[in-house]
Amino acid sequence: MLKQTPWRKSLRSAGNGNCVQVAGREDGMILVRDDKDPDGPVQEYTRQEWLDFIADAKEGRFDYDEVMAGLRGAQVTQ
Repeated sequence: MLKQTPWRKSLRSAGNGNCVQVAGREDGMILVRDDKDPDGPVQEYTRQEWLDFIADAKEGRFDYDEVMAGLRGAQVTQ
C-alpha cells in the first residue's frame, strides 16, 4: 500500500460538516474525500489536475453565475 500524508481540511472550515479533506500520496496523487464520510469513496487527481482545479476556483470558474452561464451556452462578462 502506498504511503499518504494525513488528511487535512481548510483552516477556513466552518466546522459544519460541509467540507472535503485532502491528502497527498507518495506517488504524487492528490486524494479528496467528504469529511462526513471518512470511510466512503475517495477521489484521486493527478498533480496537474489538482493545480488546474485550484486555478479555475481562484478565477471564479465555479461561481454560480459562471456555472449557470455555461449551462446556457453564454459567457459571463465582468
